[in-house]
Amino acid sequence: MPTADLREIPSMNNELYRAWYTRLGFRYHDSIEPSVSRIIKLMESENELTEELFIGGFSQGGVLALTCGLSQSSVKVKAILSYSGYAFPMNILSENKDIPVLVYHGLKDLIVPWDKAYSSYQNNLAGVKYDVQIEPECPHEIPNEGFVFAKNWLGSKGLGRS
Repeated sequence: MPTADLREIPSMNNELYRAWYTRLGFRYHDSIEPSVSRIIKLMESENELTEELFIGGFSQGGVLALTCGLSQSSVKVKAILSYSGYAFPMNILSENKDIPVLVYHGLKDLIVPWDKAYSSYQNNLAGVKYDVQIEPECPHEIPNEGFVFAKNWLGSKGLGRS
């Protein structure tokens, strides 16, 4: 789960924020392409070092993890984690539809409301078997319990270290 670069966000008075792409909202924007390239290069180099490559991200990072892991990379990942994210429309590679995906989201997330995120998963992850964990009191963040949940979820899939 690498960190996004600082970039000016036009819709936020060109202030600097950590972001994977400049567009806010739930529609694809080509400003994500440099980040896709960055993550795919990272995936390729890490794949040479491990047989269990997992990718994940928070918010826009979750979008990026899903995009790279399901539709953009020839590197086969073992699992994808998307925290407080959503899914862009994408052409999911048939060989990637069996990758386990964890969607972890808070119902008190005001930045990425659950109903919009869930709708994006239903519309854009056809054929992908994803698991959803909803936290009723969680805002737009990853609580410590979210990491513990992911570790246990990976273990339930026979992945990761115990």
